[in-house]
Amino acid sequence: MRLRRFCLLLCLLPAAASGQQLPPTPVIVAEVLRQQLADEVELVGAVQPRRASMVASEIEGKVVAVAKEAGQAVRRGDLLFQLDKTLIGAAVAEARADLALQESNHAQAAALVEQAAVSEQQVRDSAYQLERARAKLANLVKQLEDTAIRAPFNGHLVRTEAELGEW
Repeated sequence: MRLRRFCLLLCLLPAAASGQQLPPTPVIVAEVLRQQLADEVELVGAVQPRRASMVASEIEGKVVAVAKEAGQAVRRGDLLFQLDKTLIGAAVAEARADLALQESNHAQAAALVEQAAVSEQQVRDSAYQLERARAKLANLVKQLEDTAIRAPFNGHLVRTEAELGEW
């Protein structure tokens, strides 16, 4: 450390001793500009999605609407295709009417068993028919919901293999 101080003093002394001043240090001055910097990178390769899914209908039906085309962005739950729901809608209405009838029959049988007008077996049969009607309605409602084919997650639609009017 002492050696460095000594060298520094020796270098400064000759200039000071001779009375000469050092020439000014040249400086480059530039105007400061405010602008966006954009990085541009060119790469060669193949892009692989993090998630991919083949989306298919759980029921059969005629495609009556195509909501999204290949290349479009989709959000989870977005409608992709709509299948014809006329027949299933009618079956749901029939199942609702059947359920109402079975509920009425079961209530009547339950009331009559207390008066000993019907047997316990008839009440069990009406309860069975009531549960069958509920299950049938639930199944048909699910099928009605399945006529709408929706995106399972956010992403982009890569390819569609169904066209309007196809079965």
